[in-house]
Amino acid sequence: MYRRTEGRHIFMALAICLFLFSPLVIFFEPLIVAETLYYERGVWITQVPKINFMLCGIAMLLLILAFVALWLMNMNKLSIVLAFLCTCGCIVLIHGGSLSYASLSGEAITFRHAFSQDKQSYTWDSIDSIHYFDDLENDDVQPFYVFYFPDGEELQLKKNGLLTEEIRIRIDQKIRELNIPFERIHEW
Repeated sequence: MYRRTEGRHIFMALAICLFLFSPLVIFFEPLIVAETLYYERGVWITQVPKINFMLCGIAMLLLILAFVALWLMNMNKLSIVLAFLCTCGCIVLIHGGSLSYASLSGEAITFRHAFSQDKQSYTWDSIDSIHYFDDLENDDVQPFYVFYFPDGEELQLKKNGLLTEEIRIRIDQKIRELNIPFERIHEW
């Protein structure tokens, strides 16, 4: 009996620690994965879509629930099965979220959606058009680009700490150099 109580307290401590450190994991894990797996020489920017952070958050919640189930349900068969299922769900979500990214380089724009094995890559001269959304009256809304491709795909890149003014200048140079149809939209 004493040994079971000890085991429960270990899972309680793990659940509390994971809960306390999960904001750091949720914020940094998608960024580290994208910069590690998808780094290439000559790439201007590698951006992580919002879905990666949401999937990582849900995965951390599932992992916390696995530890809580083992703690509260006294490590019986049902709690072990629930913890196993939550852990499997966590692994699937982390894997699916780690697949998604978008990168811009001087030669191409490459991106992949969450849970997709198909990497989409388009050269700059194959872009149909680019729209730049910028609400000059509302400073709370971040400006963003939308790239439209011939097969109906589109990619949205928000201006943030990674999409700096230097990269914006490079994008504008490519637009002028290749005469890509471009529209600046101030209100939407």
